[in-house]
Amino acid sequence: MSHEYQAQLIVAGNSHWFGDSRLGTFTVYVDGLKVGSVAPGDFLLIPCQPGHHVVRVRQWWFMSPPIDVEIRPEQQTALEGRFNQNGNLVSRMLTGLFLPWRTMTLMPSSSRPVTGNYNGQPRTAGIWYWLGMIAALALLLVGIKSSNVALMSIGGAGFLLSQGLAFRQLREFRRSRRDRQ
Repeated sequence: MSHEYQAQLIVAGNSHWFGDSRLGTFTVYVDGLKVGSVAPGDFLLIPCQPGHHVVRVRQWWFMSPPIDVEIRPEQQTALEGRFNQNGNLVSRMLTGLFLPWRTMTLMPSSSRPVTGNYNGQPRTAGIWYWLGMIAALALLLVGIKSSNVALMSIGGAGFLLSQGLAFRQLREFRRSRRDRQ
């Protein structure tokens, strides 16, 4: 068997994750073997032999059903892994609790082929900005309730600062997603 690969399989982690993105990383299995990991919003480029392969993604104890993929020579085949979005929140929670092997989906990607590769650096989402905004808002409300000007000033300034930082990070996130497409 030759070690020269003539095709590529791309698995994109198409999910949104708050907090440390390393916790939201999907593990990718091809033909039952672990081939790598993909962080939320990024992708994994897997060189492979053309032909029939069975692919599955997994995160913690949640996983997708295995899917059969026919990979053609000299081409990229792109798949998207995500949590199943079918049904309401209660049905998805029950599925995750009682049927964890059906919690995720893996489907052909509708996006165009990828030309680069993810550099492997973990990205931390801006949940701290949002938590700071909530804490500052709480200070502001306590200051208003108790007519304390100092608490109102600190809470208002903290709220505006954290809101500006959170929206700046949101803008950078959207810009990076647009640049990848």
